[in-house]
Amino acid sequence: MLLFFFALVFGGKKASEHELLHDRLIRVNDALLSAFQDLTKSEGEVEDIEESSEEVDRSVLGPAGHCMDLAKIEVKFDDDLTKEYPCLKDFCNSIESEEECLQDKNYQSGCSWCAGKCQPYTSYQKAFIDCVREAYKDHDPDKVNGKTPPMEPFEAAFDTTFFNHPIGKPSQAGLPYIGKMRWAFNTASRDAGKRVPIHVHPFAGMSCITTHNNFDETIVTAEGEPDMILPSGRCYTMPPLTKLGPYNYGGYTVLDTFVYDACYPIWVIIEPEAWSVQDKQFIFTSDLDCNDYN
Repeated sequence: MLLFFFALVFGGKKASEHELLHDRLIRVNDALLSAFQDLTKSEGEVEDIEESSEEVDRSVLGPAGHCMDLAKIEVKFDDDLTKEYPCLKDFCNSIESEEECLQDKNYQSGCSWCAGKCQPYTSYQKAFIDCVREAYKDHDPDKVNGKTPPMEPFEAAFDTTFFNHPIGKPSQAGLPYIGKMRWAFNTASRDAGKRVPIHVHPFAGMSCITTHNNFDETIVTAEGEPDMILPSGRCYTMPPLTKLGPYNYGGYTVLDTFVYDACYPIWVIIEPEAWSVQDKQFIFTSDLDCNDYN
């Protein structure tokens, strides 16, 4: 469950701070699970929900919480990937079952089960990014807790994805919280004087930081939380849809672990000055050969 990633205990916090953080993360986890229960129901069940007038409360996810409902955001199939692979949308749409769509071989082609249909997931990721940025434009997208972190927001000096694989076995594809989700394990390094742009993650993750140049501590800023002083080698959790801006004056290498749905990007850079960095990390290319498909 996603709650696993919220359970990390930060050294030095007072008991009251632990309780407040625990309560907040429980509410966030409940909101995410409720949202996915809503999104993965059959058409008949969705109609029953609408008739019952019960709504998912996404307010705990902040100004972009509504973006989690992919069925209600505008999606255009004109992103770079679908232009490069003009057969991709037809290929994905030809897959009728959720179980088949979510198989890893179809993920590698660029397909996932998005808003009730097999679709090119980069198009949904782009729509989600646009939705989140629009939601944050009047909520200080260049600040965390009212302050802009020091140093220049910049792309990683080095990054790679070690591992990206579905949770569970192929026969379990399509099961809520299991077959829909994937593991992602990534590393990135930033040079002295450069920092990660202010960003949010649609889903929770865990980040472990090793610092460079004898700068032993990293300052982790998260919206609504006091700054954390993180010794080198320690880890922290990244709550979903929460502004983050960790930095270290001497540079650092980070190892990130996510459980996520491919219809959403792993992160969204909301700091306007650094939007261009979005397309320079967590890059995907399709293995689909349109000549073979046609």
